[in-house]
Amino acid sequence: MNQLKKISNRQLTELRKLGRKKYRVESGLFIAEGLRTVEQILENDKIRVQALYIDDSNHLWEDQKWQKLIADIKWFTVPSVDFADISDTENPQGILALCQIPEEVSLDDLKDKTGCIVALDRIQDPGNLGTILRTAVWFGTAGVVLGKGTVDQYHPKVVRSTAGATGILPCLTVSMNETLGYLEDQGWQVVLLDGSPGVQSLSAFKPPKRTVLVVGNEAQGIDDSLIKEKRIRVGITGFNTTRGVESLNAAMALGIALYDVTTKLHGN
Repeated sequence: MNQLKKISNRQLTELRKLGRKKYRVESGLFIAEGLRTVEQILENDKIRVQALYIDDSNHLWEDQKWQKLIADIKWFTVPSVDFADISDTENPQGILALCQIPEEVSLDDLKDKTGCIVALDRIQDPGNLGTILRTAVWFGTAGVVLGKGTVDQYHPKVVRSTAGATGILPCLTVSMNETLGYLEDQGWQVVLLDGSPGVQSLSAFKPPKRTVLVVGNEAQGIDDSLIKEKRIRVGITGFNTTRGVESLNAAMALGIALYDVTTKLHGN
């Protein structure tokens, strides 16, 4: 087991800065926080973890499971008052990982794949984005493209909401219109998840083997500029005739759509 080392003031300053996107971009680093999130990232071994920081009051390094997980990683103890300061949660779980942001894939990496690509049009809620990324991993999607205006995927709440799924899927940040046009030229069918009246029912839709599923902004839906004749608009049928809610949550809607589309693509 590594020798106990206490966090330095310089390290505390750097960790505080990583709450801001500007510094994450400049440094190429982000923070993953929470027991399950950090454990899953370490087990997946897709993200390079530079160091771990552990609240010195919980003695996590004495736990047998964690001793194995952290055996080959630098780790530092953090006084509880300082850990609360660098934590992004009201009730910190006492561990965070300093991680390296992986390189984004290119569109050329995605164009020859098959299956379903998820495209996100200005998703702004970090919790929604984290849940979307986690759901996309669960359903084995080919990749995720994040349109401009979408919240940073390495925002601390996004990372926490993925529950350790960060870094599993190929992801890239794009200009949505240009990217959808490029993928269409490569034989992909763009499908817009749309709650407007009169769209095709998702249950009746038969996805081709290369499907791009577009999810729109939580409040405004799909941007008008993305709605074009050759693109298919599908909606999820509700059964509550009283219409007590206006629409589904974006992450929930995507989960339903991905289940339907991937089930059909796999012939189940």
